[in-house]
Amino acid sequence: LIYMVPAIFWLTPVQGYAQSAEKQAKIYAPVEWTYKNISYKANPFDIIAKAVFTHVPTGTKITTELYYDDGDVFKLRFTPTKIGLWKFVTSSKNKQLNNLAGRLQASDNPGAVGFVTSFANKWGFTGTGRAFVPQIVMYTNLEHFYDKPDVIDRDIKTFFVGHGFNGFHTMVFCRWFDFNKVNYSQIHSDDPNPDPKTFRALELLIKKANAAGGFVHIWLWGDQQ
Repeated sequence: LIYMVPAIFWLTPVQGYAQSAEKQAKIYAPVEWTYKNISYKANPFDIIAKAVFTHVPTGTKITTELYYDDGDVFKLRFTPTKIGLWKFVTSSKNKQLNNLAGRLQASDNPGAVGFVTSFANKWGFTGTGRAFVPQIVMYTNLEHFYDKPDVIDRDIKTFFVGHGFNGFHTMVFCRWFDFNKVNYSQIHSDDPNPDPKTFRALELLIKKANAAGGFVHIWLWGDQQ
């Protein structure tokens, strides 16, 4: 699940970090922080802000980036991979996204398959620790399932449950920059911004496929050279 809970902040005098309230989470389930009223002068897609998460019991560190969502909103997502307390702090040249801090308690998540990985020369899932054979169905275009969770649920029932597939293969082509544009020749900007609509379509498909014990394989561009 993706938790979209508005962040609550207070200032920690000793560290000087803007601290968000502690969240509860499960391993292999994304957690989200939302930061609003962020000001900037340049293209917000070009702002770099990183968060370093530390697993307190083991010292394991994972670095990820915040991302621009829309308007004046930036978001941070993290998927804990170990049970226990995680802390994070951000760094950015944008002062409002710098020195943000937070923590979460991660508990077990029985049945979660986790991330796709490899065990020697075999595909595997980090959550199960088991290898699997990818059985991927050639799926459809993004507009077929954008903002349509019921369509994805139906297709998971048909292809995963009914026919034994464990993955969807979907095509993006040039929709990275415009949801409605398939060919690169239709993109007229020399420096186009990503289209959030494309990423929302993909994240819905990925989230549901993962929850059903499967995964998504992305055809990145298409046949155009």
